[in-house]
Amino acid sequence: MLGLDAAGKTTILYRLHMGDVLSTVPTVGFNVEKVQYKNVVFTVWDVGGQEKLRSLWKMYLSNSDALIYVVDSLDRERIGDARQEFQTIIKDPLMANSIILVFANKQDLRGAMSTDEVSEGLGLHDLRNRIWHIQGTCALRGEGLYDGLDWLASTLKQLQESGHATSVAGPSI
Repeated sequence: MLGLDAAGKTTILYRLHMGDVLSTVPTVGFNVEKVQYKNVVFTVWDVGGQEKLRSLWKMYLSNSDALIYVVDSLDRERIGDARQEFQTIIKDPLMANSIILVFANKQDLRGAMSTDEVSEGLGLHDLRNRIWHIQGTCALRGEGLYDGLDWLASTLKQLQESGHATSVAGPSI
């Protein structure tokens, strides 16, 4: 999972991994956990979003079947920064075949951008030959997270069944 700092990546990781929200502090470096959902084991890298760490994101892209990008839907001022980082990540040759799930987090808060606004802000509709989905979420309550994982798991299964190379057949994603 990638995204700018304070987007909710760590909250989402622990909600999915433990079914509960722990008190979190900004991630310095990364957290990694295995999350099993519907017979699929996801290896989730929660990579810190601080600007000084963004240059390290590329190290976590190799052999990734999917990208989960988390956006703070309340942070209208930094949607341009989120777009720039997102576009840099998805244009990397290591990510050429990865499917994309965007969690538009903090949808429960007044003033949050809609999923359409986040899609426009990130340039999702301009993507060609890419499989993507945006899911509104509230990480604190767990809303939307499993809907996004349902899409991700079923899409990866469809790709595997149609003969696209993924690591789904292996022990983890």
